[in-house]
Amino acid sequence: MWGLNWFESVLFPLGITDRLFEPNFYRDFLPEMKQKGVSIVAMKVYAMGRLATEGGDLERSLHYTMSLPISTMIIGMDSVDRVDENVSYVHSFAGMSDEEIIDLQNRTDGKLQRRQIWWKN
Repeated sequence: MWGLNWFESVLFPLGITDRLFEPNFYRDFLPEMKQKGVSIVAMKVYAMGRLATEGGDLERSLHYTMSLPISTMIIGMDSVDRVDENVSYVHSFAGMSDEEIIDLQNRTDGKLQRRQIWWKN
């Protein structure tokens, strides 16, 4: 793949909503990057807060992103309570099976419309 040897790390939107719009990206591109030694930084895990406002499962959404071959993730938080909540989600992480990921994807599908995920347009 062009240019991957030039980068030490890349920043990508990698939440469950991104899987809905680009279902093969996590499976095809991420492993290749990891193989080449490129660090992957996930962002927009909660779709810029839209999952919270639309009743998405934040804990399982965070667990989904943690299940990917990432190096770290960036999560915007607007309060100390949100920080505490995310820390508790990290502590409860035990991995996700393919079935759990598909269930989360199905439950998330329809909560957000493409226009709400402006970075995918």
